[in-house]
Amino acid sequence: MTTDRIPWFDTARGFAVVLVALGHATMILVEEGVSSPVWYVLSQLALAIRMPLFFALSGMLAIRIVDRSWRDLWDRRLALLLWMILVWTVIRFAWFSLLPIDSFPHYADPGVVLISPVWPTGIFWFLQALALYLVVGKVMNGRVPVWVQLSGAAVLSAVALGALGSESGSYQRAAGYLFFFLLGLHGRRRIVALAERRRPFVAAGLLAAVVLASGLIFAVDLDHVPGVLTALGVPAILATVLALRAIDGTSVARILQSVGRHSLPVFVIHVLVIGGITRALLLLPEVPAPVQAVLPPVVATLAVVSSLVVWRLTRRIPRLYTAPRILMTRSRLRASAV
Repeated sequence: MTTDRIPWFDTARGFAVVLVALGHATMILVEEGVSSPVWYVLSQLALAIRMPLFFALSGMLAIRIVDRSWRDLWDRRLALLLWMILVWTVIRFAWFSLLPIDSFPHYADPGVVLISPVWPTGIFWFLQALALYLVVGKVMNGRVPVWVQLSGAAVLSAVALGALGSESGSYQRAAGYLFFFLLGLHGRRRIVALAERRRPFVAAGLLAAVVLASGLIFAVDLDHVPGVLTALGVPAILATVLALRAIDGTSVARILQSVGRHSLPVFVIHVLVIGGITRALLLLPEVPAPVQAVLPPVVATLAVVSSLVVWRLTRRIPRLYTAPRILMTRSRLRASAV
């Protein structure tokens, strides 16, 4: 997937992937009792940033593809997303059948593999949501006024995110984050213009305010009030973009850019690594408390780095990261042959 070579796009995507990895590491390690529950509370503070940022960036990068034909949309995005859901659900099933995790038995459930094309579980709901968003963006492109799109999606998001819980399905989650995709799709120019101003003090202040607001919202249990998470997601996206733009050119930014350029393979691989590390930890008689205190960020870092290594070692395996030719339209096949 291209990023139009705006460096901070890759930085932001890399940061979003790191947040997702940290969230999954926290969830699995805490559920298995090998890490402090404090990390789960801290993970909640990033809830307003994690997926809203990811989908807003996805919308910003989809601005050209929704203008193309349906064939191009299928060949360049949809076929790959749906194929990745199926292939990596099978891989996840095999992996967790060998290394089962008690708190996530559905990962080793063959029934989950069978329904994955229409009802993906775990992290793959994100890929399905992205495919749905591209279709919605394409259908409404040039036909529905932007204000109507954003208003309708905001209402849908407010209701869906207000009712979001651990048992929420992929379609409810997709409904909850559509607004942020459309915000990125239609607000790209303004977001880019804002980021180019590079105001580090404004970024730091806004980001601190978002974190404090997140803490207050979860402390008094306001996250289930319709509209709260949706409203918080907008300044959270802007604050994060401004903060990441402020560190552009630093070594941290370059590391995040390398992750962002390969976000899809990291996204599908990292949970396997987290599961493997967790399984190894469960073999120990006891995980010392000082180790438990720092496990989630350490495991998340290892998962991201390991995912990049696995991708480099396996990227030439046919159809592991690319859709099969049989899914391509004839026009795409002819273009590839030229």
